[in-house]
Amino acid sequence: MAVPEAIIWDRDPHTEAKHRVLAGYFDAWYPIMLRTFPRLSVFEGYAGPGIYSKGEDGSPVVAVSSLVQRPELLSGGKVRFMFCEDREDRFEKLKETIGQKFPQLPKGVTVDYHHGPCEDTWLTALDQASA
Repeated sequence: MAVPEAIIWDRDPHTEAKHRVLAGYFDAWYPIMLRTFPRLSVFEGYAGPGIYSKGEDGSPVVAVSSLVQRPELLSGGKVRFMFCEDREDRFEKLKETIGQKFPQLPKGVTVDYHHGPCEDTWLTALDQASA
């Protein structure tokens, strides 16, 4: 598949399948990780706008939704989501999408955004994760 030029685009079938797998992964691993570690960081290097043209959730929304739908997992733990996006228009749309979908995040959950190429920003994001 060619790289889409639009800010948001149609979700293709393999991406839909990927998101189902991703949701299942998070549903299985959030309880294990949060039982084991008091702090968890979730990093996505090519986050995109967080939404597709027909309103389907992008992977950043899938990641956050899988956690906030299970508030019992957050008893004292902290989860930091870090989303990186290079394109300014998609970066702004991602922040808007996350803000609309999750106007009030549960205590202990934060979302950080990094604008720029993932290759240039991931070290900063990882440093922030350990802070």
